[in-house]
Amino acid sequence: MRGWSVWLLMLTLVGCVSLGLAQPSPPGVRTFVNTASGDHNGVSWNVELTGEMDYVTTTGLISGGNNHVRVVNFATGSSPNSLAFEIVKLEMKIGGISVDQWAPTDSADWKDINKYFPVRFASAKFAHGAAVPVEIKARFKVRLADPINSPWSPEAEVTATTSATAHNVALNWQTTVDDEGLPAFGINSYPGQAQAAGTGQRSRLSAMKHRVDMPNPTSATAAGILDPWMPQTTFLVPNTHGWSAGLWDSASGMVQFTGMAAARSGGVANGYPRANMALIMSCFSNVALGGTISGTPEFANFGTPGILWSLSYVHTAPVVASNIHPTRPTSRIYTQAVKLMGDGYFADEVRDDSEALAGSTITQNLSYFPGSNTGWWIPADLELYGDSNQRPMHVYMLEAERNFMANANLSTALWYLVIEPGDYRGQS
Repeated sequence: MRGWSVWLLMLTLVGCVSLGLAQPSPPGVRTFVNTASGDHNGVSWNVELTGEMDYVTTTGLISGGNNHVRVVNFATGSSPNSLAFEIVKLEMKIGGISVDQWAPTDSADWKDINKYFPVRFASAKFAHGAAVPVEIKARFKVRLADPINSPWSPEAEVTATTSATAHNVALNWQTTVDDEGLPAFGINSYPGQAQAAGTGQRSRLSAMKHRVDMPNPTSATAAGILDPWMPQTTFLVPNTHGWSAGLWDSASGMVQFTGMAAARSGGVANGYPRANMALIMSCFSNVALGGTISGTPEFANFGTPGILWSLSYVHTAPVVASNIHPTRPTSRIYTQAVKLMGDGYFADEVRDDSEALAGSTITQNLSYFPGSNTGWWIPADLELYGDSNQRPMHVYMLEAERNFMANANLSTALWYLVIEPGDYRGQS
């Protein structure tokens, strides 16, 4: 008899080095530059503005909550070399939305590009497949260096731009059969609970700006999951059976963990982003995590993985009738977990708010309604392994950033965060 466990593989940007997991290659960095020129009092001038955007792929796709934009340089020159330049202010837009809090809080610092700190932003601010233009604009003025205090010119500007594409893809499928491969329809059967979970998850994943139209959730085949869906996914959310080496598809086809890892590796090589997270309702998957998926760089989003376990199967649980019914259906826990992620909760908060029955185990009640393939599934508490700060919907935060927000009574449900040490600023 196969038992059921749920694990949440948190694919993070930083931390978790204590897990001893393989380190992925560095993220991509895209430099974007633009120039402007003009004339002041008969003297020609030119400027060059340089910005950077990181965590982009070779195909220009971005995913997750740890993408960054920063200003790199503002170079100036004149012929002859007789002009002085002064920045009035720098401005940034991501996806056409002004990053209002990017400028230093003290207006006296607006002239200094070193006071404009990197901006971290989440791809899920934008719908899957949406173009995300990024621009940095410098407003400046010039004047003659001699005589001293000569008048400033009117404001001029130069804008450096680049563009990326949001890639937020959830792979969500559900089993239609019991652990013997036979169809089961009762709401308390495992297939019934798996499908109820998927129904609740898919609408919430869509609200999280993720594409969830693949595959058909109750007709996914092992071959179809591995090609073409697995290489594309950034949020893995299956509700199915599992065994020590992998998962089932919607019926009884076997999807090996090694095949999943290889498909993800191939996807990354072809320009898809690394995965962000996995929430998996499946038996025995914990057996393979340490050696197969969590140790595979292709499953990490430019950092080491963290793991959040939920609904772990207790192998010593008696396979006998139980009079203890769950206080909450299995399906509701998974739906609630996705909702909390969409609301911006951190991994450890998802764990705390999704627990169902303290100290409980999962027991399939084999003698309850004999022959009906119906059993009660008693969920265990969520347990966190790895990075407690990971989340797929909002911007990623280090522990210090998260604590700063909490101590200042500020919302952590942000789509961008200005990374100024000790004075983080962001916008929901």
